[in-house]
Amino acid sequence: MLYIFPGLLHEEDGYWIEFPDLPGCSTQADTLEELLINSREAIEGYILDLLENGERVPSARQISDLDYSDASPILIETEVDLTKRTKSVKRL
Repeated sequence: MLYIFPGLLHEEDGYWIEFPDLPGCSTQADTLEELLINSREAIEGYILDLLENGERVPSARQISDLDYSDASPILIETEVDLTKRTKSVKRL
C-alpha cells in the first residue's frame, strides 16, 4: 500500500527528519540520499508496527498545515509491504 507523509527536514551535523503525523518517528543520515532511504524504512516500520498492534494508521496532513519555520518540508512516499507483518495469529 502506498503512503505519503510530510516530513520536516533538518540539517545539523548531517541530516535528520521527523514526521509530525507519526509521533516518535524520525531518522538521520550523513547524506540526503541515505536520509531518503532511511525515511522510507522508518515510515514502513512505523506503519507495520501500528498494524501489528491493531492500531490505525493516522492520516497525513498537508505540508501547509505544518509549522516548518525551522525546517524544510518534504514529502516522503513509501510502499508498505503488508506481507511483512510478522505477528503470528493463533488459530483456535
